[in-house]
Amino acid sequence: MKSYCIKTDNEKIIEYLLNKISKIDFPDIYYCRKSFKIYENVIMHYKESNVAKFQNIVANIIVDAVIDFYQDSIIKRIINVNYFYFDEFEKNIIFENCQEFFMQDKEEIIETIFMEIRKYLADNKNIVLEGVINFRMNEYVTILDNIVDMSVNKFIIEKEYKEFINLLKIYVSSTESKVDMLHLIYQKRRINTVR
Repeated sequence: MKSYCIKTDNEKIIEYLLNKISKIDFPDIYYCRKSFKIYENVIMHYKESNVAKFQNIVANIIVDAVIDFYQDSIIKRIINVNYFYFDEFEKNIIFENCQEFFMQDKEEIIETIFMEIRKYLADNKNIVLEGVINFRMNEYVTILDNIVDMSVNKFIIEKEYKEFINLLKIYVSSTESKVDMLHLIYQKRRINTVR
């Protein structure tokens, strides 16, 4: 028999985990909820021989919980620590950029989380969610850190572009035109390179 105990002090996460587990279509999985000291626990038991499949199921449930309950707060923490000098409005734009970058690489990021959780499950029966996320998922947090950096770069580029356009508008509106009409003709030209 293989067993895992997922620990958290967050009631919403407990309900989320129990709901996910109740929808599993895999025989011989038994689960319950227990309270011990400061944590609420979801305990899962599996009595058959396909332990690898059971571990994958548990890992997928944890991956979903990480993305749904922890990812946004990790991203916001990285923004607040590394880019504290931006105001709240700017931080919100950066956070929205992070969401876009996450969606672009979602499958790859999910695979990274899955592999880190799967590796942890191979050696451990107790999973304190906050502890695993904060201390065992270094590659995942590094990816999120890179996403935040790219999002900040995107924000700065867009901000500088808007400032340039505004300066250009001010310049154009402040100078008088010296020509009554100007015709622009676009031609696609081939550039020859010398070797």
